[in-house]
Amino acid sequence: LKVWPVPASDEIHLASPWSDTFELHIVDGTGRIIRSQRLEAQQEGTAIHVDTRSLPPGQYQISCRSDVFGTLHASFIIAH
Repeated sequence: LKVWPVPASDEIHLASPWSDTFELHIVDGTGRIIRSQRLEAQQEGTAIHVDTRSLPPGQYQISCRSDVFGTLHASFIIAH
């Protein structure tokens, strides 16, 4: 799972490895899920944009789960 830019401020971009619906979870440094949403990639490799303006500065984990392809993880940093 590719996530950029790192560090980020207003949004992150994900290169979706899938061309179907998947669940996205953002987890903060304490392990708490702070955002969950269902997204749909139009095709494999499509860049998905996720608004991060409401996240305080810090390090986060992101996971994307597809019923077909399983779960992928990545980390990113927010620095406003």
